[in-house]
Amino acid sequence: MSASASSAISKPQSDDHAIWDLIFAFWGSPALLVAHDLKLFSVLGERPRRLEEVCEALKIEPRPASVLLEMLTAFGLVGARDGVFALTSVSKEYLDEKSPISLGGYLDFLVANHKLWSVETLKNAVLKNSPQVGGGKDVFSDPEVMKAFARVFTRAMYAHSIGSALTWPETVDLSEARVLLDVGGGSGAQTVGVLLQWPHLKGIVLDTPPVTVEAAQYIGRFGLGDRIRTVAADMFSDAFPEADVHLYGDIWHDWPKEKGEFLARKSFESLPPGGKIILREVLYNDDRSGPVAAAAYSVDMLLVTMGGQYSRKEMKSLLEDAGFRDVQIGAPGAGYRSLVVARK
Repeated sequence: MSASASSAISKPQSDDHAIWDLIFAFWGSPALLVAHDLKLFSVLGERPRRLEEVCEALKIEPRPASVLLEMLTAFGLVGARDGVFALTSVSKEYLDEKSPISLGGYLDFLVANHKLWSVETLKNAVLKNSPQVGGGKDVFSDPEVMKAFARVFTRAMYAHSIGSALTWPETVDLSEARVLLDVGGGSGAQTVGVLLQWPHLKGIVLDTPPVTVEAAQYIGRFGLGDRIRTVAADMFSDAFPEADVHLYGDIWHDWPKEKGEFLARKSFESLPPGGKIILREVLYNDDRSGPVAAAAYSVDMLLVTMGGQYSRKEMKSLLEDAGFRDVQIGAPGAGYRSLVVARK
């Protein structure tokens, strides 16, 4: 290198950690999914094990076993002490498939569809502005695609939702309510969580016919069949059943903004005076500069729907424009989702 070229290069003035964090995530996520697929968390859930015991159980060599265990240890999902590996509290609850709130069903979905979250498919989504699931069709608008998708997707969304659904209902006052309508309720996990917290309530899970068939089995696990009924309907074209609380859990982000505006107006018109609307969404801050969870979710929506995440400001304005008042947006509780509550 010549002296003139050398003098033109200055020392970096910024830290590159943010870039490397993204690159490391590119390797970390597959490590998590492979560990899940090999049943590593279930193996450690049975009892703590030494490296050689892990290798024997998974039928893999020490070198790859060490790499997986060290990555999971670095992320706090495995604890290591004196050469013995064990699950941490978070992995016991969310990664051991014996746990009732295991994310296993959702991780299975990610493993089965891993090609969807690739550089190639994301580039196609960016260039074409179209979903890449179901051969480029919007999974929610194509009946045949949705029918095939319903079983695995409903199982994934149950695992995705049940943990937080058992937590957030205690933060909202539903003592005066009588009937909760879970619009696009999928497995009914959110309704289950609400009714376990508020035993005087009845629940209705509204979704497409293929999904409501699947929902019944999840509701039955909690013995709530006498308090929760399913309604097979189109949330956009069919009338809503009578209820005084409308719940949307991770629904509006699946659709373009005008669809969210439509559903807000429809709920406002359907609810009685004093009725409530509740939304669970991963929200951007007001200027859409973060958090990372909202931005990442929007990338996911780019791949699978025609929707995206809202900001807190956008959500408040949308609800007020529909006629709702007293809009309250709580900070994320369990997980990254915010709780949005408004009153008619």
